[in-house]
Amino acid sequence: MLNGSFREGGSTYLRLEEINPGTFNVFYYWLNSGIVDCTNGNKSLTPADVWDKMINAYIFADFHQSQIFRNAVLGSLFLYYGAQRGFHIAVVPRLYVNTHEGDAMGNLLVDLM
Repeated sequence: MLNGSFREGGSTYLRLEEINPGTFNVFYYWLNSGIVDCTNGNKSLTPADVWDKMINAYIFADFHQSQIFRNAVLGSLFLYYGAQRGFHIAVVPRLYVNTHEGDAMGNLLVDLM
């Protein structure tokens, strides 16, 4: 199946040109650990920075149709919201532009408002 007639089928690598390295790092870390960590150990990130990184990870997962990663990010965001008791409103327009109507994250943010 993975060696089909598509361009990347016979290649040993896949170039993801439009992916932010920080966003891919969140995915890669989750892939190897099962933990969604958007802070990368940086304790100086503001809650707005964390929300921004989480939304980027969610959009990445949605675009690349990684349902398990998408659900993991959604769960992590919900737990983060519970700990912070709020979310960064500036992420909402970007989320709605980059996901489909009725998306789980959009529905969650509507419920949290």
